[in-house]
Amino acid sequence: MNEKIINVKEFNSNFSEMIYQNYIKKALDNKEKYKSKIILQMNRQQNDDDKEFQFKVKKLLFDIKRTKKTAHLYGKAEAYVMQYYTQKQPEGMKYEEWQKKRITKNKVIAYLKRILKNQHNSERDELRLVKTKYGLKMKAYSRKSALQLSKMDIVKEMSFNDMILNNNYPFEDQIYKRLFECKKKEYEKQSKPFSEIKHNSELSKWLDNFTLYNQKTNKIIKLRDIQKADLNKVLQKNYSILNWQQGSGKTEAAITWMKYIQEHKKPRNVFIVSTALSINMTWTERLTNYGIPFVKIESLKDIQILKCGDIALITFNMLTKYKKHLQKYVKMQSQKVALIVDESHRISNYNSKRTRATIAVFRRVKYKLLTTGTVTRNNINELYPQLELLYNNSINMLCTCPTIQREDRKTKQLTTIPNEYYMKPFPAFNQSLFKACFSPTKTTVFGVNKETQDIYNSGSLKTLIEKTIITRKFTEIAGDNRYNIITHRIDQNENEKEVYKKIMNEFYEMIPRYFGSTGNYKKDAMLRIIRQLQLMIKATSIPHKLKEYSGFQEPNKYLHIQNLIQKHNEKVIVGTVFIDAAAYYYNKLRRFFNNRSVFLIQGNVSFEKRQEIIEEFEKTKNGILVTTQQSLSESVNIPTCNMVIAESLQWNVPSLEQFYFRTIRLDSEDKTNVHIVTYNNTIEQNILALLMSKERINEFIKTLEYKEQAEIFNEFDIDLDIFNSIISKELDENGNIRLTWGNQKVV
Repeated sequence: MNEKIINVKEFNSNFSEMIYQNYIKKALDNKEKYKSKIILQMNRQQNDDDKEFQFKVKKLLFDIKRTKKTAHLYGKAEAYVMQYYTQKQPEGMKYEEWQKKRITKNKVIAYLKRILKNQHNSERDELRLVKTKYGLKMKAYSRKSALQLSKMDIVKEMSFNDMILNNNYPFEDQIYKRLFECKKKEYEKQSKPFSEIKHNSELSKWLDNFTLYNQKTNKIIKLRDIQKADLNKVLQKNYSILNWQQGSGKTEAAITWMKYIQEHKKPRNVFIVSTALSINMTWTERLTNYGIPFVKIESLKDIQILKCGDIALITFNMLTKYKKHLQKYVKMQSQKVALIVDESHRISNYNSKRTRATIAVFRRVKYKLLTTGTVTRNNINELYPQLELLYNNSINMLCTCPTIQREDRKTKQLTTIPNEYYMKPFPAFNQSLFKACFSPTKTTVFGVNKETQDIYNSGSLKTLIEKTIITRKFTEIAGDNRYNIITHRIDQNENEKEVYKKIMNEFYEMIPRYFGSTGNYKKDAMLRIIRQLQLMIKATSIPHKLKEYSGFQEPNKYLHIQNLIQKHNEKVIVGTVFIDAAAYYYNKLRRFFNNRSVFLIQGNVSFEKRQEIIEEFEKTKNGILVTTQQSLSESVNIPTCNMVIAESLQWNVPSLEQFYFRTIRLDSEDKTNVHIVTYNNTIEQNILALLMSKERINEFIKTLEYKEQAEIFNEFDIDLDIFNSIISKELDENGNIRLTWGNQKVV
């Protein structure tokens, strides 16, 4: 490319004129000459969204310019549009912050529409205190009044949050003083820890007189004293979580809460939301038995026929499906609706559709009760969606953490930084702040060498828990010595050990036999360790189903479970994790115990059929029920069975408890023995250690104190020498990840 070199001896007016005429003027002339072609070319490259946006902007700018009352704002509007096209991220600003502050297409359209909308506002020289969405402010109705207001040395605007926290109503106009006092009173009532709430005598009298009559069994149901004591406190607040361990009577407590709210608060409707299992096998049956009418929402027509005063049952799946219709219905009821979310731990994943739908529909309703056997299962962050549903990111959900934890991108270490939301409510749709405040890291299967999952700012977390959650263990309500946990750690047979050794050391050769390729090398590499874990877990349950298993000997775990059942001539439930394992145990036990009734329940069995099988099982004296643990995870009562065997482990203690607590109920007459069978020197020891690590978090929620590691292990009949047989990961001489077991150091 030929370049013309200009020698500059000195700058003067003649030189600058020459530069302009020879270079700049030509470029400007060409720009004007080809302007239409350039715009046409750009328009051709634009997608439909850009064309629609440009058309809207053009139309709105035209309307602003031609309208007499908004013409003087045309320049300002045009400048805002240009700012959208020319904006750049300032240096030093974080990307997340820039995404919030940058001008978007929607913001441009909204800004222009707002200018046009204001043309109908007639100016009058007046100052008035008005209510905004989140507070109060002085509003000027003319330019003259606005100028006058700017010179006045008074509080011009304040949010209700700041007024309540400072206990100060700063305006002379007293028109909203009563509203402020009402909001302050509600905040103080909701903020009081449950431990400081005194019993209300009128509530106590109502609870003492309240009964439920079961038409099926001809029994009168009355709450126990400790249940009534908890409900007395819960009914004094509008938002609460009832965290009673499985089998403690949460359903009856929720029905009692509902009847009181209906009688004294007069909501237009009551919505009961839960899993399909809970709605179909518990709530439908209980409400029918107690003679309480209800509407079960299974189609759009069911929503349309809802009347004022109806009780509506709906599953999470139906709620997700009809979210928009339910949002509209609840809004038409002015949000004066009572909500019961049973098994609320099912909305612990903030990004799931069911969680988003539940929060979207019910976040603003007046009365809410969440019931669960465990608020958290894996980590403290699972509490956040439930808090957001209850408090709707209001002042009741105040972030009182002065600092937060963020991971340094370079060092990968957690660093402490100031919290910009200190003494402000947690922002909506932003779980990341909650994580940064309390639990920025998670324990993994190979993370048991960290003694515990750390909790930061525990004082602030305690404050939230104390005012929101009432926790009871089953033994507190039913009494001690109702169940016993026995952990069996047995050895594999030689064939099983050989298979396990191959999975540990030769997994790279085994992958093609069990898993297909995704077609992406990086994805395959990322999935490799997960697939190895899956195969290792399967090898602790049904190793003889793997191609590498040689010999005809049954797995030692099956033989051990068979001996356990043989020793006890009573009803037994055997719970597996894998469907194949359930089928295997069912077939083997049916042949071996040909003089005993053997039943099978899997996930594909309908709710009605499950209930029939359970009723048949309860009628037997020494029946054996084989099931996947997930199929009997909730809303099933088998109080006549006193022996449960967990053949495999799930990833957290609450999920395991959800299974074996089906037999541990308030109306159980005898003590229940729970047998947990695991293999030594396998991944099951890792999972046990992980369960104990996670259980310390769950215990913190329950007691607001950290239990010693030994206490947790003793509760589940586990020796601390488990750490001698947990598996760790390391790199081999070729740089590949390999798994080993041995003596691990816990720090």
